[in-house]
Amino acid sequence: MNDKKNRIYQAAIEVFAHHGFENTTVDEIAQKAKIAKGTIYYHFKSKDDIFLEIIQQGIKKFSDLLLKTVQTTSDPAKQLALIITCSYDFFEQYQEFMHVLLAEFWRFKSHWKQDTNKLQDPYVSIIAEVIKRGKEQDVFKMSLNEDAIAIALFGFISTATLEWSLFRPKETKHHMLHTIQEILLKGILK
Repeated sequence: MNDKKNRIYQAAIEVFAHHGFENTTVDEIAQKAKIAKGTIYYHFKSKDDIFLEIIQQGIKKFSDLLLKTVQTTSDPAKQLALIITCSYDFFEQYQEFMHVLLAEFWRFKSHWKQDTNKLQDPYVSIIAEVIKRGKEQDVFKMSLNEDAIAIALFGFISTATLEWSLFRPKETKHHMLHTIQEILLKGILK
């Protein structure tokens, strides 16, 4: 990504995070990026195009990180613990991106719902595969639905991270991670 496109991208994340997709204008993104509005249209077709690229790039970055993390061990319980830590760290590091993503995930009538649901598939697939291997190795309960666990994990961690970062910044990250891991792992381990 060239410098101007990156400035647009970063500015758009910040503006979308603070105002939401619907309330953001291309003029506001241009102003935040300190570039002419026409420059935005040179790099992106529309505000929708900017938004979709933000979501695609963010989820790709997140999925690539999870995949790399999972490959550090073959133990499904350790993989799941690492996924929790990795997810938490990612959500903490990229808070504005997560605000943008979750605002559209959780909006009842978002026209992005179908796109964002498709884009979360790599994340769901990685976790579902870990759960499946854990069931095959008799580490996790056989009655578990892999996709349901993956979706619940995403919701659980994202909500906990936002709660922690916005309303409970004095609580330690270690305490929050330990609590999430205890609740999840004790609930699915045999």
